[in-house]
Amino acid sequence: MTQTVPFGGKDLRVLLKDSAADTTPDFVAMITTKEIEWVNEFDDATVPEADTPDQVPSRRSFLKARAWNTSFSGIADAKGFRTLQAAATADLPTYVQVLVAKVAAAGGGRWDGAVWFENLKLSSQDNGVAKFSGQLRGEGPLAWTAAS
Repeated sequence: MTQTVPFGGKDLRVLLKDSAADTTPDFVAMITTKEIEWVNEFDDATVPEADTPDQVPSRRSFLKARAWNTSFSGIADAKGFRTLQAAATADLPTYVQVLVAKVAAAGGGRWDGAVWFENLKLSSQDNGVAKFSGQLRGEGPLAWTAAS
């Protein structure tokens, strides 16, 4: 049996792109916590059984859409935060790349897609270091490209 080889969080990176075709995205070094989520959306119907109408009906689910989201947080750099804020207030989607910085044989590659910022938050507590967090909503498909 092959043993699982975990990879560290430093190898999961979020990069901002200038456009969908941008081949040199900018690594956002201040992002220290990141998450990507895939979601199936369903419509449900409660359907009685025709042969046994006295039984409790069963739920039937219909897959209606697939979606993805990503979120991140970190220690704020004032200049870097302004870059994120500009993307968050843009009237068009922003493009991101989520990189798995490993060779192809180890599962490396990247996801590329467009996102809308749902929120971006800047905070500091008790005069401590400024931190930020953001939630991004995927716009359209999230394309995977294996490392070369």
